[in-house]
Amino acid sequence: MFKTMQVIRFEVMRSLKKPSFWLAALLVPACLALYIIVCGFAGYTAGSTLEASSPVSSLKLAYVDEAEYVKKNIFVNEAEEEQEIQKLEDFDQALKDLKQGKYDILYYIPKTFSTDADPSVEIYTKLDKNNITDDYKAPILALLLQTAETNTKHIDASILTDKISCNTTSYALDGHEIDKKELITKLVAPVAAVVLFYILMAVLGNRLSVSMTEEKENRISELLLVSIKPINLIVGKIVSLMILGLIQLIVLLIPVVIVYLLALRNNLIPEEYMISLDVQSIALHALLLIASYLLFTAINVLVGTLVSTAKEASSFAGVIVIVMIIPFMMLNVFTTGETSILLYILSYFPLSAPLALMIRSIFDNLPQWELLLGIADISFFAILLAFLAAHIFCRNAVNFSIGLNFSSFSKKRKSW
Repeated sequence: MFKTMQVIRFEVMRSLKKPSFWLAALLVPACLALYIIVCGFAGYTAGSTLEASSPVSSLKLAYVDEAEYVKKNIFVNEAEEEQEIQKLEDFDQALKDLKQGKYDILYYIPKTFSTDADPSVEIYTKLDKNNITDDYKAPILALLLQTAETNTKHIDASILTDKISCNTTSYALDGHEIDKKELITKLVAPVAAVVLFYILMAVLGNRLSVSMTEEKENRISELLLVSIKPINLIVGKIVSLMILGLIQLIVLLIPVVIVYLLALRNNLIPEEYMISLDVQSIALHALLLIASYLLFTAINVLVGTLVSTAKEASSFAGVIVIVMIIPFMMLNVFTTGETSILLYILSYFPLSAPLALMIRSIFDNLPQWELLLGIADISFFAILLAFLAAHIFCRNAVNFSIGLNFSSFSKKRKSW
């Protein structure tokens, strides 16, 4: 145990002293902050552009209705105020008035408007106040909509204008009614587990794969095995890599939590989207995340014991990630709510189990006993792979041949 703790302490402190570790840890939150700043600036620029353009409320509007379709010439503008559109009879005279600056926008409804299969309205503008990119169709569409609503029954008008509201009632697996707030509370833990596990795979996958090849490339693996047992070295490596990954995860989550607390303090989050903490759900999914990360680390360490160089180990990192995200490619298996053989295979096959269980939990089709069984299944295989990695490392430590060396499975140990 003391030797294992020494390995953990050495690996953690060695990585924490490297500027590259902190650069990688801070790079993701820095990119997110930069993205937020750019989006905020883009939104501010767009808002300034809209404010700079001529609002409809400041323009003089007129229309000519040869079809005699429009019944009311008052609409509600962007300032939530009623605004009148002047009705004119002579289109040619109206067009002259527009050119002379008497009106800023002129709408023309042709005589065939009510009978055309594809009715259209002509819009004429004067560019001294208006921009050619501005869209001033809202006023005339508002008048046409008002007339259409008066020509039809109330229910038909509501359907056509998409004013029908839909109220949804959902029930949990145990049959009780669940509201939006409770639903969000149930989703917090599994969604967070999926996101965090994906981040760990994407950010740390390559480092985990090459971790066991460092000693081989430096030709000191044989010296390590003289002073420490393989299982102590492997366990120390796995635990230290998990600690470093969790440190990077905490660094990433700190700004997210700060932003959430600031939004909460300034009442920027709607009442129905307030997050309530479900301690039991958080604890279970935290265990699932830790077990999944342990399995992912053990697999990468195992690959590192089978290869001789960091370059070879890096080539397998992507393969491991792709295999583990297979459940994402089969989402239809989890969204139907029906049980199938494939569902259980994905849920308990070690490589696909982590994400499969998390996705099932998101869609609320994972009973608690299956979640506990899945955590036990993942943990068992992670421990098994750790012992297998130790078994291979003590036989393959001084092998520097290129490619995967599976012959170490059948070798008899001569020492260590």
